[in-house]
Amino acid sequence: MAANSVDDSFSDDVFTGFWINRAYGSCYGATLTLRRQHGGFLIAFLAIYVSLTGKSFWKIARFLLHSYFSSAATTDGVYHQRQNVLRNAKAAPDAVAEVFWIMLAWRPRARRTVSRLMFVMVVAFFVTAGFVTAGVFSSRVAANSSNEVILLGSGCGTQVSAPFGQETADLLNYRQRRILEHLITALQCQTFMKPRLPYTVDINSSCPFSDKICRRTSGNILLDTGLLDSSEDFGINAGPRFRVRMKRHCAPLTTNGFSHVYTDPEHPADKFMRYTYGRANYTIVANEAENAFVYEVPIKEAPTYVDPKLFYRSEMKDYKIGSDGEVVILFLSSDGLWYRERTDDPWFAANQEVPASDELGFGNGTKVFLPDEPAGVIGCSFTTWLCNLELPESQIWPDTNDRAAIVGFMSAITTFTTSPDFVYRSPGLPSLLSRFTLVGPVQAGMAAATQKGAFWPTNKTHCPTPKACQVFCRNQKIRSPNFYSFSVLGVSVVIFLGLFLILVATWIESIVASILRCRGRSVKRPTFAMLEWENNSALQLQRLALQAVGSGTWTRTAQSVPVTEAGDTLGTLDISDPTHTRLRRLSPEHELSNMTPYEGSDVDNGLASPEIIRGDEEFTAARTRSSPMYMIVATQEDR
Repeated sequence: MAANSVDDSFSDDVFTGFWINRAYGSCYGATLTLRRQHGGFLIAFLAIYVSLTGKSFWKIARFLLHSYFSSAATTDGVYHQRQNVLRNAKAAPDAVAEVFWIMLAWRPRARRTVSRLMFVMVVAFFVTAGFVTAGVFSSRVAANSSNEVILLGSGCGTQVSAPFGQETADLLNYRQRRILEHLITALQCQTFMKPRLPYTVDINSSCPFSDKICRRTSGNILLDTGLLDSSEDFGINAGPRFRVRMKRHCAPLTTNGFSHVYTDPEHPADKFMRYTYGRANYTIVANEAENAFVYEVPIKEAPTYVDPKLFYRSEMKDYKIGSDGEVVILFLSSDGLWYRERTDDPWFAANQEVPASDELGFGNGTKVFLPDEPAGVIGCSFTTWLCNLELPESQIWPDTNDRAAIVGFMSAITTFTTSPDFVYRSPGLPSLLSRFTLVGPVQAGMAAATQKGAFWPTNKTHCPTPKACQVFCRNQKIRSPNFYSFSVLGVSVVIFLGLFLILVATWIESIVASILRCRGRSVKRPTFAMLEWENNSALQLQRLALQAVGSGTWTRTAQSVPVTEAGDTLGTLDISDPTHTRLRRLSPEHELSNMTPYEGSDVDNGLASPEIIRGDEEFTAARTRSSPMYMIVATQEDR
């Protein structure tokens, strides 16, 4: 339950609609967030839309190829079939298949078959591959792949300290799941902007304190985050953009000279070990007799405490190297612990060998090891830097509201990352071992800082006004697998580019005619390429085939859909030879019975002149009905 609470607690607070991701600017950062169900519909629409765009692009490509290869000279079957494929293959994959079969059929019969067809096949193949890929990845181009969303901040307000223990436990478990990510799905660790804030660990660093108090001069631990970006790393989507660097330097401290046995005057039989460090004179006592420790937290002896019940903090100015940062001291009590093996860990050292009793479940002669001291002590120096890379050092944040917002952010950072005791006081935590004990709490603290708003557990706000603090609280970015965030720019490019190609493909013939008109050619006298494109359509080829056998009286022959006169009966397919089918010509009597004189013709002598629609030195195109003259000649020939 705790492991999932960090991932699921934000779902009801996510903003759906248009917003600006300031990490990418106002143009590239325009974002549309939808719930997963609605986003799925948009993704499906984009995939279908890209497919339609691909068909339109292929129509433009085949029109240009058809015009390029068009020739009025006498040509062979390869030419005509290639032109027919370019005119009628509505989809590029169909063109690839048809050209391939044409290539196989004509290779032994025609010259240069492969070279004449290969270019068309290659173009069709690349158009197919390109738009298949575009369809698959259209959602990735348009969508924010990391599913970044922004929170409404409905939970902004004063936060009490009671829930911090369980909350930090959840965050530490979140980190543990990141470590064991091979056992879980990837989506479970994608709540924050960065599943793991970057940092470097040096396990052989120097001691941040003077030699007088350090247990060892080397082999200590140093964590350094480097520069973290407020937007990219912490997900802050408003206010001033800044960089944060956090350094955590920890080392085991010696207890010699800083501890002594203490006897409670009211209970002389109870002896305790008292540890005293720094000006605050803060003490932790351990019972020597039973190796059981009782923590006592003097309230009035810690003037630097915000709440002495929560912080083990001391100034230690006499021993710290450097003047920047805060110091936190961590005490680890043995509390009756024993070890099966000897350990020299600086914090968990156990070298006191004693016989094990039967009460521990071991037989006689078994050895166990007890901790060297009643309590282990580690001192940590915590330092945080804030940087505004856009302004000189003398003008860090000249705006008052910006400074107030930064104060709120710093309160979040310092509350969690300088107080590892939140982790150790949390219920149900995994075991924390060796010197890497401190890595988990610090990482969990940094994650907590990205989760919380601006109001913190001092029972008062850290900003001059609530509005200044809520700049961050109401503009927090996270990742959520329950939503899709689409780039408005990406979706717009896909839609408008597709719309442009669809419109061009729909009106390609008219566009070319307008271009020819602008170049001084009469639209009433189209080029051979334009006429061939029109007459190579499936309906026009059907009309030409039927008209060639004298079947039907055809009109609208220069338009996309030719038609016959009302009541005309057309020839059918002759399948008397299944291996060589052809159109069957109607009987002369049937044709004469359906014949109508051509308007303006000399019906008395049976003459009808064709209507010449174009004639020049290259070719002559004529449009005529099945005239009486043609039918009479056909009848005489048949007789």
